[in-house]
Amino acid sequence: MGRLKGLKDLIQDAVEHGTTAVQKVHEDIASRPFDVLEATPLRLPAQGVRLVHDTITRTVYASIRGVNRIAGAAAGAVIDEVERKET
Repeated sequence: MGRLKGLKDLIQDAVEHGTTAVQKVHEDIASRPFDVLEATPLRLPAQGVRLVHDTITRTVYASIRGVNRIAGAAAGAVIDEVERKET
């Protein structure tokens, strides 16, 4: 069971750190056109669209990490219960 717990932890960490890294790249790439648009007369609408985009992006990645934590806790509880029944 120890190896199974380790595998669960490894997968959970990979999802946590992977989504954080992907989010950073996503935000960096998305900021480029917003930066250009905000240097034009379209500054105000571009700022509004950026705010909506960034809010949605952060919410989606935070949701993925939240589900990952819940799934990890559930998997951990199942492993613990199986381990308890085996002893």
